[in-house]
Amino acid sequence: MSKEVRELLRADWVNGLLDYTIEEIDQAIKDYVNDTKNRKAPHEGQIRAIVISNRQRDLAALPKQPEPGREPPVTKEQAAAILKEANFQPKTFGGKNAA
Repeated sequence: MSKEVRELLRADWVNGLLDYTIEEIDQAIKDYVNDTKNRKAPHEGQIRAIVISNRQRDLAALPKQPEPGREPPVTKEQAAAILKEANFQPKTFGGKNAA
C-alpha cells in the first residue's frame, strides 16, 4: 500500500471518528479485536458503531435523574391526603365512594 493511500485512509478514520474520545475509540478497537468472530481489520464505521453501542450501554446503566424543574410524582398516601384536604371523594363505577 502506498504512502498516499495510507494518508487517505488515516484521514477517513479521523473524519469518521472525530466526535469520539481517544478512550472511547481505544475501547471500541479492543472490543472489536476481542470479539472472536471478527477476522478482518475494522473500518471506522464498525468502530463508530461499537462506540455508540458502548455509550448507550453506559447511559442505560446510570441511575435515572428527575427532569429539571419537574417535581417528583406523589405517593398514594400523599395523593389521598391531598384529596381529603380538598374534600374530594371520587366515586367508583358502581356509584359508591372509593374511600
